[in-house]
Amino acid sequence: MNTEQLARTLKDPRYQSYVKLGILAFLVLASLLPLQKIRDLVIEREKTGDAAAREIAVSWGGEQRIAGPVLVLPVTANSAGRAATPDSDTGISYTEDGENAYDDRRHIFVLPDMLEIESEVRPSKRHRGIYETVVYTSGTRISGSFAQPDLGDMGVNDAKQIDWSKARIEVFLTDFHGIMDVGNLDWNGSSLPFRTGDPARRNIVASLPLLNAGPGQWPARFSFTLDLKGSRTFGFSPFGGKTRVTLRSAWPHPSFFGGYLPTESTVTTDGFDARWELSNFERELPVSWLGDDDGADKLLLRAHNRGILVLLMDPVDHYLKSERSVKYGILFVILVSCMVFAFEIMSGARVHPVQYGMVAAALCLFFLLLLSLSEVVGFG
Repeated sequence: MNTEQLARTLKDPRYQSYVKLGILAFLVLASLLPLQKIRDLVIEREKTGDAAAREIAVSWGGEQRIAGPVLVLPVTANSAGRAATPDSDTGISYTEDGENAYDDRRHIFVLPDMLEIESEVRPSKRHRGIYETVVYTSGTRISGSFAQPDLGDMGVNDAKQIDWSKARIEVFLTDFHGIMDVGNLDWNGSSLPFRTGDPARRNIVASLPLLNAGPGQWPARFSFTLDLKGSRTFGFSPFGGKTRVTLRSAWPHPSFFGGYLPTESTVTTDGFDARWELSNFERELPVSWLGDDDGADKLLLRAHNRGILVLLMDPVDHYLKSERSVKYGILFVILVSCMVFAFEIMSGARVHPVQYGMVAAALCLFFLLLLSLSEVVGFG
């Protein structure tokens, strides 16, 4: 190709169009790099916001879940005092003549026959710099009854083997820092105070010094109140043979999750009202069992992980919306560049490749401004 032919080719409009299309393709691909950098920045800012929310939760109170109450009956050593050999399957020790023997490290754990929970969650927002998170205070009333445990099913042949003077009620919480107030335990008309239990087990304990095996003690009715502070998530573990939970709040955007969804729920702009009704088959726990604290904690933790949970969800998550916008950013670059190219072809005006590059850069800059402004004035 001589110089004259090359000059004609370069001036050919079709050839120039092909060159422009190649330049546009290069600019579109080059735009992926700043868009990805902006997306990384969105994710980084979101993580910073989550860190600020965790700092608020440490000061205010974290996710709260209530489990219990559980009746704990210590088992005393066998009165015969003979040497005993533990059974590897049941965990119960037997003397040489076959009688049961126990030590004070073992307990009978009894779950309520009936458990009713009524709770109201009062939401609010707390800020840390430009970040905010949803927190709440809750007022909960827990009531129900315990049926008399069948000691024979657990190999306890004599009620005297139970140290009734050390009987107690245990309630488990996920964050002690959020406890505002714990009302006294009403146990068959007697008012008994709660105290802090084992910090490692995160429980509160109420002693039952008057409990015994007498028929007048059963069924044992109880009730108490519990006021907590927490962040975002609130829930319960359904430990009752029959569990009824009523939960209401003024927060209009709940997300029900966990092991059990509400039997019925009403969600409006003024808040939500939800109810659960569960049977003993759904709680995945026996009515009562004999064991030590470690074994009980493993069983309770299994049920604890499949609890009734409500997330006070924030629907205006501008970081999530910004990230979704950036994902579609490449489509905006392609669309606008194609529109400018079509305008150039139809009007006959020449658009320099640098101008195409400025258009693509301006579109990328838009998503950066969207992130920075939405943090202050909101995504909308």
